[in-house]
Parts: sequence; C-alpha cells; structure tokens
Amino acid sequence: MERRNDVGTASTVHGRTAELHVIGQLVTSAASGLRAVLVTGEPGIGKSTLLEAGVALAHQHHLLTLTARGTPADGQRSFGGLAELLRPLGAGVLDGLPEPQRVALDVALGPAGAEPSMGPTSPVGPREIAAGLLAILRRLGPALIVIDDLSWLDLATLDALRFALRRIGEGRLRVLASRRTAGVIEDPLPRPAADDVLPAGTYETLALGPADPATIQDLLVERHQLQLAPPILANVIEQAGGNPFWALEIGAALAQAPGLDGELQTLPIPPTLSALVATRLAKLPSEVVQALLVVAALPQPSPALAVRALQTQVAHPEAAVDDAVASGAVTAEGSQLRPAHPLLGSVALNSLTAEQRRSLYQRLATTVTDPEQRARHLVRATEPGPDAATAAAIDAGVAVAEARGALAAAAELAELAVGFTACADLGSVGVG
Repeated sequence: MERRNDVGTASTVHGRTAELHVIGQLVTSAASGLRAVLVTGEPGIGKSTLLEAGVALAHQHHLLTLTARGTPADGQRSFGGLAELLRPLGAGVLDGLPEPQRVALDVALGPAGAEPSMGPTSPVGPREIAAGLLAILRRLGPALIVIDDLSWLDLATLDALRFALRRIGEGRLRVLASRRTAGVIEDPLPRPAADDVLPAGTYETLALGPADPATIQDLLVERHQLQLAPPILANVIEQAGGNPFWALEIGAALAQAPGLDGELQTLPIPPTLSALVATRLAKLPSEVVQALLVVAALPQPSPALAVRALQTQVAHPEAAVDDAVASGAVTAEGSQLRPAHPLLGSVALNSLTAEQRRSLYQRLATTVTDPEQRARHLVRATEPGPDAATAAAIDAGVAVAEARGALAAAAELAELAVGFTACADLGSVGVG
C-alpha cells in the first residue's frame, strides 16, 4: 500500500509520521555544519525502513547520498565499511589528496571491487586514513551519509568516521544512522564501539517504540492479504510487542492456518520469534538454507563469492543463490547479498551444531582471499588449543590489518592468536 507522507515522498512506511518529519527536516535543512539523526530500536521495529525513506527523500532533493550497512558477520575486512561508503564516488575519489593520505587510503581500501590476496609491505597510519576521509567529506558539498546498523561497522571504519565527523567544520554534511537495542527479539546486541561516533550535540535520537494497531493491521493486509478479527489482531499485537517484523512473521504463519475466527485466544504458532523463524526456515529447500548460511556468515558477499562458497555444498550454486533471493530469505542490493533480515541469518547460524558451524567457517576460510578475513573465519572453525597452522594464518591476518592501518583490528586478532599458540611461541605473537 503506497502512501504519501508529510515529508513529500512516496513511501511504504506505515505510521511513524513524526519520525519521518524529523528525517525530512534533516535532509532538507540548509544549515551548515554536521547534523545527524540516530534511529534506535530493537531489530524488526522499522529502523531500516525509515533510513530507506531518508535515502529516497535525499534523491528527490538531488542530495549526494553515501550508504553503508553494518553486519554482525565474523569475517569482516578492516575498512570494508569505508570502502562501501565511498564506492559511489568512483575511482577518482583519492585524486588530489596529499600524498600520505592518498597512499594510506589506497592501501586501506584496496583495489576497487577486488578481494586482495596480499597486504602491503609497510604499514600505513590510521591518522592519515582518517585525515584523508575528512578531506574527501569536506570537498563533497552538501551530502547525506546513511549507515544502517552503525554499531556493526568494522572497528577501523568506526575510528575513521569518529575522527572525521568531529572535524568536518562548516560543510553541509548530514548523517542518518541506526543502532539496534534490546527488545522482544532474541538477538545479540552489537558491541558498544560506535556509541561516540556521532559527536555530542550534533544529533537527535529517534527511539522507535511499538507500532500502533492500525499500522500492524495495514501491514498484515498489505503483505499477507490478512484481515484479522479484532480479538485475533489484539492477540498478534500483544505477542509481537508491537514489533512489525514479528507481527508479519506471525501473519505469515496465520495465513497458512485453517479456520481462523474471532474466538481464537491462543495463536497456533511458536511462542518466540526465533522459534517462529526457525519453523519458517525449516520449510525452505536445503539449497536455499545453505545459501542463507553463507550470506549470513560472510559480510555482505558478492553473488560470485557466495557461489564459490557453495560449490561443494549444492549441485547448482548459482540457482541456489537465485532461489534464496526469490524466496525472500536473501536480499540482493547492487553487487552485494545480505539476509532479508538479520534475524533470519542469526537463527540459521544458531541452528547449526558445533561441528556444522566449524565446517562452514572452515569452508569460508578457504574461499575468501583476504588474509584478515581468512583469519577471522579460522578462529570460528578451529577448536581452542595449540594449532600452529591456525596461529600462522591469524598472524598473517594481523600483519595485513596492521599494514592497512587498522591497529585496533590487528590487536584484536593478535589477542585471538594467543589461544592457538603453544606457550613456547607466545613471544612471537603481537602487533609489530
């Protein structure tokens, strides 16, 4: 059901009129300097939908928009979020920067569209990378940065953003970001590293609460053609806690349930959202689930990378990826894939046994070409204890992260390497 809301953009946002008005003011304001809106709420409450409405509005006003999406996947590459953010600016994005900044960013971002197999031979400085980002942002002119799941961006990108946003000056830069909080959905909270990325005093927080009954009813009619009697609708809203995603998952289950009537007091579905999603995933073809697992475990992989990771698991990897998208389990955005909702990926991964999980990450470690990503997958694939091969692979990841200027990520990996290093060799582990 397409609606036209008060910010003047056609949107599928239901309700949230006040929040849309705030985002509209952010995008259209001509004030100089940094202005930001941080949308917070539990998974499924509608944060991404509001951010998409902000992107659409920015396009209507011909405002340059740069977007990135955080991911809880373990195999993140340092500065992967920054590379995604700057990708629309093209190959010439580094042109004209001072040489130290240009070289540092070139090393940190890697070849455009490539998965580097080797790190640089000499480290670059994180300060040069952050200063280069600041220079790029200052020369953009009016622009909007949109970051979904800010807290799940890689640590190196967060550090660079933290530096640049505090020094942007009088340029007209807008940031629209989201951060998840705890709620009715059983989903792990992201690390707190992003709590101070947006400078104090520059942003307004929109805390999304439960959707109202009319909004839930509109969504159920639009997505599932489901017109529920008031007692059943009230039951759905109560169980979902007003969470639109959960309500839609309940609606999908109810649409398959025969004989619904106004006297129904107990919903014929699992009592938790994770259990409900697991029931949904159990009905999918095994090839689709395998594709979802790969997409959930890799940080927004390209279709080609997902196909490579599926080569030994399914007969027709390309078809498995296509079917996963067609089924609604996976979303394709440009050249990247992601679970249609983070909970779909986390439930799929949590359904694996320990042995299945290790096997998945071992396969991913042999699929990716970046040493830092390979190291992070091997950590998940290997049982703790001395393992010279794993320790060596993690050390290679440390060297690449350090060479990119991602010192926090390098230190994190070096700490992980200790768990796989024999006591006699511990002196060789660490950031150089």
